[in-house]
Amino acid sequence: MMCMQISCGKQEKCMIYRKVKTNLSRTLSSIEQDKATSDDYVKCILADPQIAAYIVQALVPEFKEMEAEKIIPCIGEPTVMLRFPERLGVKIQNVNNESVDEDDGKIIYDIKFPLYYNGKRREFIINIEAQKSSKKSKLGYRLENRIAYYMGRMISEQKETEFVNSNYDDLKSVYTIWICMDTKKSEDSIIEFGMKSSLIYGKIKKIGARI
Repeated sequence: MMCMQISCGKQEKCMIYRKVKTNLSRTLSSIEQDKATSDDYVKCILADPQIAAYIVQALVPEFKEMEAEKIIPCIGEPTVMLRFPERLGVKIQNVNNESVDEDDGKIIYDIKFPLYYNGKRREFIINIEAQKSSKKSKLGYRLENRIAYYMGRMISEQKETEFVNSNYDDLKSVYTIWICMDTKKSEDSIIEFGMKSSLIYGKIKKIGARI
């Protein structure tokens, strides 16, 4: 299984996924799958801190050596965009999971949450997208281009929220994780896209960290 997102139009509503101390079975039993759309159901499962912790453990290098149980407290409250929250029996909060830019338009994140590291410092912003298809023939575009766009927006929207003026060192690392559900068993894989520095010319040894 690879990584992806579902576009649900203008009907989405935002839910704060409250962390609970019970196990995942409590979460599953509280959702009536037969009454909910499959898209919303998948988002609720992926947003569960116990599931999100394993995703973080597998994909965020700083957490690879940490047990999933210890990652759960590092996960801030996820916000989840749902089309039919009333069918899931969840309470809607007035929170925003949209990124709106006057020039670049609006995008809506499926799942988004802050990730804390080294105590209570907010170090990462995580976005998880659940996508039915990764094929260009169905989407009309290459999925990796959309992934790059989401990543760029997650960086640029930090202006005046995570940092002000020219304090660019206050930028938080971002991860946009796309779970693609149409791959074959033989194609089961994790593919990484990112911004990495590389030395083209010269002998300087330190050229900065990965963004």
